[in-house]
Amino acid sequence: MPSASFLSKIHREPTNSPHHRGDRHSYSIAKAFAQAGAARIVLASRNAATIRGSFADIKKDVPGYKGALISKVCDVGDTTSTAKLWESLKAEDIVIDVLVLNVAINGARGPLFDTDLELIAKEFFVNVLSHIHFAQKFVKQNSEAPNGHKKVLIDISSVVIHDPVAVAFMPNYTLTKSSSTYAMQLIANDLDANETQVVSFHPGAIYTAAAKAAFDGKAKSEVDIPFDDDDLPGAFSVWAASDEAKFIHGRFVWAAWDVDEMKAGEVASRVKSDISFLKVGVPGLTVGDIRA
Repeated sequence: MPSASFLSKIHREPTNSPHHRGDRHSYSIAKAFAQAGAARIVLASRNAATIRGSFADIKKDVPGYKGALISKVCDVGDTTSTAKLWESLKAEDIVIDVLVLNVAINGARGPLFDTDLELIAKEFFVNVLSHIHFAQKFVKQNSEAPNGHKKVLIDISSVVIHDPVAVAFMPNYTLTKSSSTYAMQLIANDLDANETQVVSFHPGAIYTAAAKAAFDGKAKSEVDIPFDDDDLPGAFSVWAASDEAKFIHGRFVWAAWDVDEMKAGEVASRVKSDISFLKVGVPGLTVGDIRA
C-alpha cells in the first residue's frame, strides 16, 4: 500500500476530550488505510489537537500498524498555508500517492438569494477552490517528484449534488459541493487513469459533527434517517484507491453500493457506453446535444 494523505474537515469539533476523533469521515479513512498497511499516513488540519487525537486512536484501534503517522497543521482556507504544507512535504522528500479531499464548511442557511455574499464566497473558497488547489499540487508531483507510483485522488462528495432536496435549507452547500465534484471531473478528463486515478463518492449517511449541526444539535437517535456504519467511508476509500476502481475514473458513485455489482453490472456497462453517466451535468442532455 502506497503512502496516503488525508485532510480533516475544518468544522469546529467539540474539544472537551483531548483524544476526540474529530470528523468521523476523516478518522474512518485514516484508520482504514492504517488497517490496509499504508506506508505513511499524513493528516492535515488546522487543529493540531484533532490530529493528535486521531493518531492516538489509530494506535489504539490498529495496534499492529507499523507505518509513519505525520501531522501537518494547515488552514485550507488560506492559499499561503496550503502552499507551505506542500513545500514542507517536498522538503521532507514525502511524495503523496493517495490524496483524500475531505474538507467542507456548510454554515450558510436559507435561500441563496438572501444569503450574505461574503459567506457564499467563503464557502466557495473552502469547498471548491481549496480542493482545486490541493489537486494541482498533488498532480504536479508527477513531474516534479516522480516516484514511479500510480497516484489516486479521492474526492469525498455528497448526495446533495444530485438530490438538493436532501438539504434544501442549505442551497449554498449544494452549489459548492456540485461545483467541487464537477471540478474534479474536469481534472480527471485531462489525466490518464493508469497514472492518476480520480474518484468522487458520497460517503453515506454518517452522523458527523456537521450532520449534527445541520439537524440543530439533535442526537443521532432523534433524527429519522437510517445512518450508515461509521467505517463505510474508510472501507470504500481503500477500494477506490485500487486498480479495481479504475473504471469509475472521473465518475461519482455511492460508498454504499455493492462493489462487485458495480464491476459486473449496469454501472460498468454504462460507464463504457455513456460518457455522461454518473457525472455532474444537465439531466436529459448528453454529450453531442449541441443543436437546439
